[in-house]
Amino acid sequence: MVELAIMAAYLLILAVGGCIADYILPHIPFVERYIESLPAFDDDEEGGGDCGPV
Repeated sequence: MVELAIMAAYLLILAVGGCIADYILPHIPFVERYIESLPAFDDDEEGGGDCGPV
């Protein structure tokens, strides 16, 4: 039972940290300027996803 409580507390801390990272940090001016200065990132990789010859 103790293990379950520790895991629940750990997951709660992760959830709160994720909400802070998603909703609070982008509204801080210097963090917002830093995020906007980063180059655009494209998730789509061309080439069909294979690694090619090894």
